[in-house]
Amino acid sequence: MEQAFRTYKYRWVIVAAIMPIIISTQIFWLSLSPVASLAAVYYNGAGSLGISMFAMSYFIMFVVFTFPASWVIDKYGYRLSLIIGAAGTAVFGVLRAVFAADFTLALIFQFCIAASQPFLLNISTKVPANWFPVSERSTAAGLLTMAQYLGFIVPMVLSPILVDPAGLGDALVNSPAQIGIPQMFKVYAIIAVVCAIVAI
Repeated sequence: MEQAFRTYKYRWVIVAAIMPIIISTQIFWLSLSPVASLAAVYYNGAGSLGISMFAMSYFIMFVVFTFPASWVIDKYGYRLSLIIGAAGTAVFGVLRAVFAADFTLALIFQFCIAASQPFLLNISTKVPANWFPVSERSTAAGLLTMAQYLGFIVPMVLSPILVDPAGLGDALVNSPAQIGIPQMFKVYAIIAVVCAIVAI
């Protein structure tokens, strides 16, 4: 028999505050994927594998950090995990933008952002369990899961616009300085900072 507990209208605000930072971390994951060819030109010498590491970092770091993140959630609650994940996403997102021209540093900070992701994604079941009655938990968990997919869509649409606003495409191969990777990183960093503040 389930123990009765009080619910608050504020529970929907909690979900609404968490969704943007989940969207933001997923944006960082796929930020270079739709502009991989231009990124390879901008980071001359990095190669396709090097550019692919920006996305692969999320798979690697999720495997490494999912259990530590789950331990933090179980021992200290989802709030601390949310703060770690949101702060990590914002801080390392800003550092990635500041050092966007240096491939090695940008990739290191990408791995740091990726390490923050499990601290956000792993609360997707804990928040509904803490704040929602059984009849609403699937809806709350579904919204938090949907945020991940919204985060997939944003860079697919926005990255090409930010990196190549004039639509020059292959013409930029001869003008790497005009490729807007730093500008794109900056926009995503600003989004992450705002989302982190809202979440925390």
